[in-house]
Amino acid sequence: MTTSSASRPIVVAVESKQHGAIRYALDEAGKQHCDVRIVHAYAIPATGVGVLYGNDLVSASEKDADDVLDGAREFIESQATGVKVDCSAQIGAPTRVLQDEALHARAIVLGPDALAWYDRLLVGEVGSWLTTHADCPVVVVPEHWVPRDVRREGIVVTIDGATDAHGPLSLAFATADRSNECLHVLHVVPPATSENDEEEHRLNMAEVIAGWSEKYPSVRVRRSLLFGEVDEACISATKLANLVVAGRPRRHGLPFSLLRPVAASIIKEADCPVAVVPSNFDG
Repeated sequence: MTTSSASRPIVVAVESKQHGAIRYALDEAGKQHCDVRIVHAYAIPATGVGVLYGNDLVSASEKDADDVLDGAREFIESQATGVKVDCSAQIGAPTRVLQDEALHARAIVLGPDALAWYDRLLVGEVGSWLTTHADCPVVVVPEHWVPRDVRREGIVVTIDGATDAHGPLSLAFATADRSNECLHVLHVVPPATSENDEEEHRLNMAEVIAGWSEKYPSVRVRRSLLFGEVDEACISATKLANLVVAGRPRRHGLPFSLLRPVAASIIKEADCPVAVVPSNFDG
């Protein structure tokens, strides 16, 4: 059974507090006129400690999960929002639970990872994993993020010429239109690019952006070509932007925008929300 785009909620993954992620989701849900779903995933070890403590460990894990959701509810009530919110605690690895949630979500929102050391060893950092596996955009929000007045850069989307930029541009233009913010299209090219290739990049970027500008005529667009590395460009952009949008790594072969530990480095150093978007995302 599929979920219509109009009824898809914004899903927030909570580990401990992560107020920044909840703030962002409530703010976006208000703009998009949709619901928010708070999800906390937790695991109950089947061996080792689990064998020793049995039902006591299960009860403790369930209580911890309830405490996390109670904290989320308390924070949401303090925000005086009119957004409809429901909460769910689910047993399972966070990555798998959230990938299932992504099938019916318009976006997955989470804060910087706050997993226990054994979760990090077993499943890796949730944010980095989801950015390469989720079927919808994944937005990672700094813990202390709060909605701000329009910053100088507004919305920044990073693109390159190697892969289809449809998904990132779709989200970036829609967000800029909805928020009435300027959109900065940042085309990152290798430092050794020749003059001929540079001109070709500029022409390609102008052609691509022209089509999107026809669809979103009210969005103010600024284009720039930057010689360097995508991760460094993204991290720098987060200092001046309200949102940075980047393409998702491919499952195989070379990436579009984020690669190797790049996604993790951006998540850890970002000063604003970072949206990682599949190439086939269409709003």
